[in-house]
Amino acid sequence: MLNPVPALLFAVLMTAACSRPQPLAGGVVVPTSTPPPAATTGDAGVTPVMASPSTGIDPATPAPPEPGVLSATGLAMQNYLTSLTDNGQFMGTVLVAQNSELVLVGGFGLADVEIPLPASPEQRYRIGSLTKQFTAAAILRLQEQGLVDVSSPLSAYLPDYPNADRITVHQLLTHTSGIPDYERLPVYMATIDQPVTTRDRFAELPLQFRPGERFAYSSSNYMVLTRIIEVVSGKSYGDFLHDEFFAPLYMTQTGLDTGDADAPDRARGYITAGEQLGPARAIDMSIPSGAGALVSNVYDLYGWMQALQTGVAL
Repeated sequence: MLNPVPALLFAVLMTAACSRPQPLAGGVVVPTSTPPPAATTGDAGVTPVMASPSTGIDPATPAPPEPGVLSATGLAMQNYLTSLTDNGQFMGTVLVAQNSELVLVGGFGLADVEIPLPASPEQRYRIGSLTKQFTAAAILRLQEQGLVDVSSPLSAYLPDYPNADRITVHQLLTHTSGIPDYERLPVYMATIDQPVTTRDRFAELPLQFRPGERFAYSSSNYMVLTRIIEVVSGKSYGDFLHDEFFAPLYMTQTGLDTGDADAPDRARGYITAGEQLGPARAIDMSIPSGAGALVSNVYDLYGWMQALQTGVAL
């Protein structure tokens, strides 16, 4: 058991599957007592992780950490993740940092079972609902620009949306709008690989409760927020994120999922049926949009979290 550490601890775990992979050796590590490796330029697939409140993310690209002497924290984490991998309970990529120093970075198991391809920190994964924080950040950026007020009703931006005069942007952000979650609708799994508009999914359904009355997690909220971003900015959701966040923060491995699961830098998704491991069903990324349509890697996500914590992103 790890002892409590009175310090900022940040971890990114990305996984494409969780079922009896062929076990591989554990991750690459650096000691917590040693600063991250010096920055270099031109290392494709690796994104900056250094941030400065005055200048933004450092454009220099750090090389992945070389194997080194493990701290007690890093060793405990590596042993734990290796055990999970050996037992078929985990495979994916991990980055752990403590007080801005990398503790553990590496791949565990396989990113592609068929090839087989070992997991590595450079690989991109679908990040699912982590996408929502970027959507929320985009709304806050529009508010900074004076184009959105989160206290305003939805009707200020999407006047034709049902119940738009009863729901505020803030309620969409905080899952208190009452809009039903499209992922819980019977039609969702039946049409998961087909492009369907937001309105076809849930817009005409009655609200589950009076807006602001209570919390109920609903990805539908973030699909509506996506549309606000596009209408107000005049850009596509992907272009707005790229221009406002990904390009300025040098997040070169983050963007909308193009559906190319066979790209060499992409980890493949899997599902389990008993003891069998099979490819996950394809999802049309126009469905989750700002609720879950991004791909990224651990370096980009680490850089993003640093940018948020230092006030660079917003």
